[in-house]
Amino acid sequence: MTAAHRPRRGRPPRGAPQLSRDAIVEAALKVIDVDGTDAVSMRSVARVLGVDAKSLYNHVADKDDLLDAVAERLLGSMRLPEPTGDVRADLLGIGHAFRRRALEHPRAAPLVLTRQLASFEGLAPVEATLDILRAAGCPTQEAVHLLRGLVATLTGTLLREVQAGPTYGTADAAGIAQRRAALEHSGLARVAEAAAELARFDSTEEYDFTLDLILDAVTARLAAHPIQGTGDHQHSARKTGYLGAYPPLRVKSLLLKGCGFSTNACDDFALVPEGFSPGGCSSKSQADHRFASG
Repeated sequence: MTAAHRPRRGRPPRGAPQLSRDAIVEAALKVIDVDGTDAVSMRSVARVLGVDAKSLYNHVADKDDLLDAVAERLLGSMRLPEPTGDVRADLLGIGHAFRRRALEHPRAAPLVLTRQLASFEGLAPVEATLDILRAAGCPTQEAVHLLRGLVATLTGTLLREVQAGPTYGTADAAGIAQRRAALEHSGLARVAEAAAELARFDSTEEYDFTLDLILDAVTARLAAHPIQGTGDHQHSARKTGYLGAYPPLRVKSLLLKGCGFSTNACDDFALVPEGFSPGGCSSKSQADHRFASG
């Protein structure tokens, strides 16, 4: 910890606020913001508060409990958007809220992204995501699989953003030029061809792209696979409202993609004339039949 951030030793000043779990968590965040998570210890946090380290054990069990409390503080104060009923838009909102909160304390982000929490605060984003999927008619097991896929994808992207540094490229003009030159002379044809893009790294652009990509996968899966109900209640993803406010042509595109059509064919299929026959369909009407049957 730098000299500017070293607290006074000994007892807290007369009239200072009483020690509490909240105060300890805030002090731990100060340590993390300056020196990272590895610098957190009962002693380092106690120094910030100007108290004896032993007094912290009245409020936190140990270092692990303290780190969990920090992660819970960050997640619990995450501002989740109000659900709209549009599955994609709602999941997009949670994804952006997740990143905003993680980056408010970037050196604490690994705690938010990697610790397994069991508190109300720590599980709030999980509850919100499951609620969106279940409200759309998604069965519990499928919702959990989709949740885990989303979390794994976004966690990996954010960890890369806060920890990888310039490994994946840079936003600095001089750094971009230097990296591009190195890649262009790598002796690898495809790397040299993509050097201009590989040298540049915009973290927001990359996160947005990744979030869109995983949501494309989620909505395509929901559209393509029928959901089995109980008894005679068998219904399709489209009938249960999985796709929220998706335009009909986009829904059609996703369903066709689930049948094995290429991306371009799926996106354009509703607009081509009769007789167009990609992906094993003898006609557009046959594809229309697949669409109509869900």
